[in-house]
Amino acid sequence: MNLKTKLADTIFIVIFILYNLLSILIYLSRLEVQSTSAASFYKYFQYLTIGVLFFIILLRNYKINQFIMLVILLPISMLTYYTTHEVRFLMFTLFCFASIGICVKGTLKKDLIVRILSFTIIIIMHRVGILGSLLLNRYGSGNMRDSMGFGHPNYGGTLIMTIVLEWLIVRFKKITIIEVLLLSGISIYFNNYFQSRTSFLLSLLAIFGVYVIQYINSNKIEKVLGRIKALKYFPILLTIMSLSFVIFLKKGTQIYNLANKLLSSRLDIFSFYYSVAGIHWLPRRITYLFQDSTFVGMDNSYIFLGIYMGLIALIGFCLVEIMCISKLMENNNIEYLIIVIIFLVFGLTEALAIFPVVNFSVIFFLGKIETNEWEKIDEKKY
Repeated sequence: MNLKTKLADTIFIVIFILYNLLSILIYLSRLEVQSTSAASFYKYFQYLTIGVLFFIILLRNYKINQFIMLVILLPISMLTYYTTHEVRFLMFTLFCFASIGICVKGTLKKDLIVRILSFTIIIIMHRVGILGSLLLNRYGSGNMRDSMGFGHPNYGGTLIMTIVLEWLIVRFKKITIIEVLLLSGISIYFNNYFQSRTSFLLSLLAIFGVYVIQYINSNKIEKVLGRIKALKYFPILLTIMSLSFVIFLKKGTQIYNLANKLLSSRLDIFSFYYSVAGIHWLPRRITYLFQDSTFVGMDNSYIFLGIYMGLIALIGFCLVEIMCISKLMENNNIEYLIIVIIFLVFGLTEALAIFPVVNFSVIFFLGKIETNEWEKIDEKKY
């Protein structure tokens, strides 16, 4: 490893950890709305992060196909930020391409500690009265949701899910039944407050799925993956399904009402913004508000990208995820593949799936993923 690469790797890990730490402690918590100084500090830190990631990209060496993608996606992501003042897709692009050669598991081990520590700090700050709660009634049920110091109950549930997913990656092939029960118990306990259904169900699915899969011979997994090559197009399927909801479902019909109820009235929000702005190729600044909600109420990553960031950004997002899935399938990295699929499904009900602080799988795209650990353990078993 030459000095330039080592420097870029070190800077990337530091900025990745710091970005996640401050995003959780400020952006995901009530601190952003309770403290204008904290919100301003986080805003300027994001500018610093963007500058650092640009610097790292300049230090990297890319293959021709990677460089072409970078040349296409980087200007588009910069245009989305300039037009909408929304930083998610720009951060997604920068972290994806700056992560080339990064050791994924080693980075996530450090990040897991940061996430657990950040979550604990927010809960403690809430308990001692520093951070307030956002109390919401669950649509259609009347159940009260408590954010417990987070900016929204979904943020708390989302952070729990990311902690679970990172734990499963770090401990893959070594997960015990005690860990399964512990992770499940923590998820169930906090879901009583957050009631974030999607992240809760995906957490449980990942816990039991990865636990079972770790005992299956890798050759069998490889055969299964070989037979479902179309899995790499999963992001396109989710995109078509999401956009079809707003394009073809007519308000007032029975199927629309059913879908709207299952999505906790999100379909009303999607349909409103589709009627206001439509779907277009380039990003478009939208200032309309839906009822008492801000634009962040568009909780579907694919619709959010298509209506707000533009179809080119949506296609770029899907292309990155398709290439990532293909890479993981070719190398039989089942544990990482499960995490990517989880985040893609999560994107159906959350626009946060674009944000690197939530979707840490951005570093799977060009990061260095260990391919020999699975085989070594299998050899010892058989």
